[in-house]
Amino acid sequence: MATELERQGEQVPLLAIMDSTADYSIVAHLKVNEIDGGANIEHLVRFGGDVSGEDGWALWERTKPINDNSFVLAMQFKPSVYSGDVLFFRATEKEDDITPMVDPFSWRPYTKGAIEVHNVECTHIEMDKPESMAVIGRTVAFKLQRS
Repeated sequence: MATELERQGEQVPLLAIMDSTADYSIVAHLKVNEIDGGANIEHLVRFGGDVSGEDGWALWERTKPINDNSFVLAMQFKPSVYSGDVLFFRATEKEDDITPMVDPFSWRPYTKGAIEVHNVECTHIEMDKPESMAVIGRTVAFKLQRS
């Protein structure tokens, strides 16, 4: 999004990335039909209001094709080069034994600026929990005030 805005002549004074890789080949060993819905169900239950675990599984079955397509698109995506600095929030706790930790410097080929890494004591899937968002929010607010 940042590079698309720049392409349209907009200025992007802050690009914050939350524990995402620029190169999805690190999870290329995963097959779309083997992706466990458990973490996605947790998200659906957490953010779905009155959604129960059972309802979450039903919703997962209906949304799984969208998730599968997003995975395929992510595997094919190659970002453009961003002209500024990157503020990167890295989850410090390992998710599981299958998924590798994200390398913030996978973004090096895609930014002309510096990559500033801030560790957040959580797993990748917990980045959006209140405790993690408090850490991220304070840092982003500080950076926005300075820009």
